[in-house]
Amino acid sequence: MKTLSYATTMTRCNPSAGGKPSITPYTRPVIHTVNGQPKESEFEKVRVVSYNVLAQCYCRSSIFHWSDRGDIRWKRRKGKITKEIEEYNADLLLLQELDNFSDYHRGALRKLGYDGYTYVQRNSRKDGVGIFWKSEDFEVVSETPVHFNAIAEQSYGIDYAQKKNNPEYLLRDSVGAITVLRSNKHPSDVGIILATCHLFWNPDNADVKLLQAFHMVERIRQVVREHDYPLILGGDFNSVPDSAVLSFLTDGSVPNNHSDLRDMSSELVEMISRGGMKLQNMYQYEEGDMTNYTEPFADVLDYIFVMGGVRASSFLKLPSRKALAENGVKGFPHGPWPSDHIALVAELEIPFLSKPVEES
Repeated sequence: MKTLSYATTMTRCNPSAGGKPSITPYTRPVIHTVNGQPKESEFEKVRVVSYNVLAQCYCRSSIFHWSDRGDIRWKRRKGKITKEIEEYNADLLLLQELDNFSDYHRGALRKLGYDGYTYVQRNSRKDGVGIFWKSEDFEVVSETPVHFNAIAEQSYGIDYAQKKNNPEYLLRDSVGAITVLRSNKHPSDVGIILATCHLFWNPDNADVKLLQAFHMVERIRQVVREHDYPLILGGDFNSVPDSAVLSFLTDGSVPNNHSDLRDMSSELVEMISRGGMKLQNMYQYEEGDMTNYTEPFADVLDYIFVMGGVRASSFLKLPSRKALAENGVKGFPHGPWPSDHIALVAELEIPFLSKPVEES
């Protein structure tokens, strides 16, 4: 498998010409992690991309007023998105905000050797999520769409919408997906569980995001019980690193005094406190890093989590707001950046062994 080597240093303009450091999706430095050298018989490297590509139905000048009109037009954006995905040369793609799929993305990704699925909220949203893989390396075992509107139907024993005096409070049309793949490279029954999601965006609705995260975890647990494969979960969680959602996913619980729990019912807090997972975050974030840049907001919202012995070998560093500002970038989309999000690109070491996957 190839290594992350196409971008190892920042490309710079000619200093004598008064140029500034050029920061593009193709000049992000590679950060290598220290994990030792795994035995080839036990691990295999796979490159994973998680990327919110920005649905074209949201590309309006009234929203992205800092962007040039050309940078938000589909005619220009679609080629940039395809080029970026092609350059990353990933084995596995976890994509969010896919629209125009039947018209463009499906054909473009097939030309790059990918097969996959997309999932859109039933009878509602125009965009959804997608999971794709190199068709020569993997075959699909099962697929599970995750419709977060089902929370309103199930409620997990809590009539939360009624408590909010709003029957549509939990109907946010967000979606997720889980796909089980089997490797074509190994004679034994080995594979991987891929999952992606796009949680509700509004920062004022931490409770909705927590319920969506809870629902996603419950669906993942069901799949993990059926298959003994390692897990990779990547997506746009619309949650900053110190949020309750991140605590829920990585610590397995949320502290009772967390500010995100302030307006939640005691029943919901109790349910959340016992329902999380202890997933590992594969990206190393530094102060000032961001995955979403929509002036004035700039912070980390996207993540790649793993379970079952998966570990990071290397990843593409995220640009800082300061570095982008020095390049005259006030927000995305901008120039070579076709989305308002930055792609997460990581090379992971997968323990392709036939053994049960346990939560860490």
